[in-house]
Amino acid sequence: DCFIEMSRPYVLKVHPLVKDGPNANADEWDSYLTNIVLRPILPQVYGYFEVQLGSGKKFALLLAERVAWTFEEFLDMCRASGPPNPPSLKLVRQWILRTCSTMWLSAQSGLFEHDWHVANIGFTDTDATRMVLVDWQKNHLAGAGVVLKERVTGAFRCFYKFLPGP
Repeated sequence: DCFIEMSRPYVLKVHPLVKDGPNANADEWDSYLTNIVLRPILPQVYGYFEVQLGSGKKFALLLAERVAWTFEEFLDMCRASGPPNPPSLKLVRQWILRTCSTMWLSAQSGLFEHDWHVANIGFTDTDATRMVLVDWQKNHLAGAGVVLKERVTGAFRCFYKFLPGP
């Protein structure tokens, strides 16, 4: 779950902690700190912490830069507003090109990409052409034997599969 304060440029990603279970927020915090190839395509991340409520339930929290829209939200807004118009079509085209070029450049830099679909791709408030991943847990540096085609193919397929048609 995410909690957003619309008057502030932050989002708080909240995940319940399960004993011996995965912790996506800790994984994302660690990759933000250590993966220099991934960092340029991530929102600014301000911190990670864990809390325990009075009930004993524990949560992992990640404080990050809020995005203006995910690609999915923008496409939904475009569809809801009626027939396509030239400005929205131009922006959709720019975002598709930006996403594809970012995938390619990141894979060339050694990133093994995962889960690049329209709900995980965001664009910032400050620059509508700046693409960031809002869920990046499984993106990592590829091993030495992983060729460029393997690093990028899954991301392109995922993006294409989830890119809705007219």
